[in-house]
Amino acid sequence: QQPMQQQQQPMQQQQQPMQQQSFPAQQSQQFALPPSQQFLPSPDSGGRAMQQSAQGGQPAGFGTGAGFQPDTSFGIDQQQQQLQLAGAGMMPPVTYPMAPAFFTLDQLPPNERHVKLLPHQANDVIEQLDLQPFDGAPRPRVIDLQDIKEGFRSGSNGDKYAYIEQLETSADGGRLQHNARASVLQTKLKQGYNRLEDLMRPTVEPGAQGFVDLSFTADGALLPESSRVWQFSLVPLRAEGVGATGLRSSRAPCLFVARMALFDRANHRFLGNVLGVRPKGTAKKDSVWLFDGSTSRVVVRCSCVQPDARTGTRMINDEHVSLYIEFNTSYRLAPEDTAAMPPSEKRAARLVDEVTSCWAMVNFKKCASLGEDTAVSVPLYYGSLYDPQSLDKMYKDRRRANRWGSLFRARERPTFTFRAGPVGVAGQAAPLLPYAYMPTTMLALDDLASLLAAARLTMALQLGRQGTPFRALSDPVLSALPGVLSDHHLLVEALLKWRDLTEKLSFTADANCLSPQLLPPVAALVEAFRRVVMDVAPLLHCASVPPRHINNFVEYQGHRLKLVQRFCHVVDPKTNTLAAARHPVEPLSHAGYEYLHQPFNTAELRLCMGDGVLRAGGLLRR
Repeated sequence: QQPMQQQQQPMQQQQQPMQQQSFPAQQSQQFALPPSQQFLPSPDSGGRAMQQSAQGGQPAGFGTGAGFQPDTSFGIDQQQQQLQLAGAGMMPPVTYPMAPAFFTLDQLPPNERHVKLLPHQANDVIEQLDLQPFDGAPRPRVIDLQDIKEGFRSGSNGDKYAYIEQLETSADGGRLQHNARASVLQTKLKQGYNRLEDLMRPTVEPGAQGFVDLSFTADGALLPESSRVWQFSLVPLRAEGVGATGLRSSRAPCLFVARMALFDRANHRFLGNVLGVRPKGTAKKDSVWLFDGSTSRVVVRCSCVQPDARTGTRMINDEHVSLYIEFNTSYRLAPEDTAAMPPSEKRAARLVDEVTSCWAMVNFKKCASLGEDTAVSVPLYYGSLYDPQSLDKMYKDRRRANRWGSLFRARERPTFTFRAGPVGVAGQAAPLLPYAYMPTTMLALDDLASLLAAARLTMALQLGRQGTPFRALSDPVLSALPGVLSDHHLLVEALLKWRDLTEKLSFTADANCLSPQLLPPVAALVEAFRRVVMDVAPLLHCASVPPRHINNFVEYQGHRLKLVQRFCHVVDPKTNTLAAARHPVEPLSHAGYEYLHQPFNTAELRLCMGDGVLRAGGLLRR
């Protein structure tokens, strides 16, 4: 019996693997789902449930409870397709009832670069390409056209902070002071946002049938705004305790400017335009800025209806609006700073060159609710807008760290003092044009505000004569105005001419010294505006005037400003001062070799308010 038992043991050991191999088939038959539940994917199969048939345990389709039926709709047997995918390490596709068929790579045309696919077909192709072995080529991914457009713009513009990074290496310790950073508002301007010329393009209604902030009659008469507008006047007076940047010992400052803009905290964006006000002087190692109150009066206006890229328009609350003011310093360009300078003047003009040492935030709602002119002082901060750090606390920490060194030094009081009050009330000097004619959301000085009001009157007059406001019109003044507003050299000359003409018109109206002050008629102001723009417009297409460069390139900017001044004024050669005004016909006729004009193009006269509606999403459109 012992030999017989020894012979039966190997046979039993051979039968055990066979039983183990047949157990999964028995188990699949035992736990098989009824036909009504065979369409639900099992969680252990990763969303791809397979049905085991009783004959051979081979996978069956999710059609009915019958046996396996191959799907030959793609020209390839489904069983053969599953074997190919299994050999490549991929799970077989799932074909649910009433679902689109699985799209494979074999169905793509081999010799076509662009193939039009449905969304589910493109998704199947991307999934299959992503599972293929990596051969060094970039992985397929889903892209957004808006992101591609913004990336293309930023890549073509180059690094905006290349000069600031190069300038930082020359500071004490190889870095700027921790309270100094690149200007936020100048960065917005260099990116093409919140520009002054954008105020001349009205906000289109969501239905694209008219304008929100520009209403006029059929004969071209401009109507006051219908929405609510908050407004007040602001006169900067003094800024004390302005922080240092760490570049005073290595660079010479060439520009001090206080840039301001309206900030909407609820929507995290700036409203209107960015305005720069230059102080008349500095003191105490540039820590005290003094402004001229007689020429620095700023008109602040903000409408409750603002444009929105998604919804067309949106309503804002004055409680969420603040006036953001930053104090910037620009240093003269040095030869060693040109290492990161692009060779093109157009690309160099997009570089940021102003360093912000501190900033202030003014409560917009309180200033708009004032009933009389009031002197206000606000503290200065540094750092991010969402994480402000007190500049006074920084000075206190420095004094606490060096008590003996601070005994003989005056205490810093970082504050910004200004005078705010209402506009258009009794007792104030009336503006040249009513405030209701000015842009609904803007920051502008008195002369610039009246110039913009005259531009809106001219625009309403021209658009009213058209059958529709979105029809293209031919006007050399309105088409050249955005270029004049974008060039600070031309804008300065235009404001000088505008101030000179308006003073002459006011003097003519006040012929009797005993009569009250009379304002010139609106028709005369519109005609003066057209003359001012036409006097400066030839310089926009003058080949002799070089293109704009980075702002702190003093020698280049001085040469460009001198050419503009010689075109607009008669310069005394002995004293090198401006003697009188010059008509543009004279330099174009008698000095043609000096002011060569580019060939005429009809696009110089074209203006259409519907361009932004028809081609708003263009890849190369700014």
